[in-house]
Amino acid sequence: PYAYIVCGGGIVLFILFVHFELKFSNPVLPLLLFQNNKSFLFSNIAAVINYASTYAISFILSLYLQYVKGLSPREAGIIMVTQPIMMVLVSGLAGKLSDTYPARTLASLGLSIIIIGLVMLSFISIDSHIFYIIVSLFLVGLGFGFFSTPNTNAIMSSVEKQHLGLASAMAGTMRIMGQMFSMAMAAMIINMVMNNAVITSENSGLFVTCARYIFIVCSLLSLLAIFASMQRGRLSKI
Repeated sequence: PYAYIVCGGGIVLFILFVHFELKFSNPVLPLLLFQNNKSFLFSNIAAVINYASTYAISFILSLYLQYVKGLSPREAGIIMVTQPIMMVLVSGLAGKLSDTYPARTLASLGLSIIIIGLVMLSFISIDSHIFYIIVSLFLVGLGFGFFSTPNTNAIMSSVEKQHLGLASAMAGTMRIMGQMFSMAMAAMIINMVMNNAVITSENSGLFVTCARYIFIVCSLLSLLAIFASMQRGRLSKI
């Protein structure tokens, strides 16, 4: 019941926030940025959905590698670092390409690669080879690198100089919102399937089922992110 109260209160406060922001001539958040700027709107939507579909990966796989595959935290961390390494290596190249190619093309390409990695993860089992996990993380990191920099570039380039601080803050807000949703979604699925059971070697198969469901949902979210990414129009600054 407390969760429903908090959720309902948040919705009411959000509606009140929008109502008062529309009334003031100098609002904290100029909503016209979203209303009249498709590039800004859909770039932010793509960002929040992308973070929602990818942030829980590290959480789920870290548990999988330790409790299902029996690896130590150090060994699991070494494997998990595959994704951020690929993000770092690719983001610079993606940034240069974003100066030449449309953000919708590069970001959508990145999201497509992420989906391939997520679909692979949705087929994991107790007997999945570690190399299979590494390849999946490699693809997710590669796709994230191609998405993140061009998408952020699109957000920042779609506003005038006086709104750069607001655009940067909004990009950060979308990241946090997506991460929160991703963890909430993962926790909800785990609770529904495992019913608050502690992960042990006896019910590791049940946890793998949870992981599959989570990665399937993440794959579907990434499809929505591609749709949002492709909806952004030509660059128009407001």
